[in-house]
Order: sequence, then C-alpha cells, then structure tokens
Amino acid sequence: CQVAGAGFWDAGNAFDSFSSIQPHQSVGLGFRALFPQLDRAVFRGDLGIPIGSGATLPRVSPVSFFVAFEQAFSMPSAAHSSS
Repeated sequence: CQVAGAGFWDAGNAFDSFSSIQPHQSVGLGFRALFPQLDRAVFRGDLGIPIGSGATLPRVSPVSFFVAFEQAFSMPSAAHSSS
C-alpha cells in the first residue's frame, strides 16, 4: 500500500459571458491510498474550504468533502492487438 497527501488551490465559476466572470476560489487538503493488488485502484479523499468572496455567498457550503475509490483522471491503457 502506498499513502500520499495532496494540497490544492482551485478557482472557477459558471458564467454566461466573459464580461460577467467572477471566479470563486478554494483551498484544500487530500489523501491518497494506492493498492497495487487492486489494479491501481486509489482510495482518495479531499477537503475543500472556500476563500475570498465565494466564502460569504449563502449558497456556498463552508466546507466540501469528497471521497472516491478511483483515480481522479482516467489512465489510458494499451490495447491488445490480436494477430
């Protein structure tokens, strides 16, 4: 088993036009546990906290937590060719 940590800063927003873009920011920490016996499956969790103007919006949760048993991004695999 391999264990690792992650730190991140994130910014983004959904908008109708570039003139109305107002990105919101967050920071966070995460953990990763890799189990090579399970075909590179990763158990991961992330904790995010909004900062700046996004932290004061009434619809924004003060803390977000995400847990998954998968890679954050899919890994390409080599295709087997049959001759």
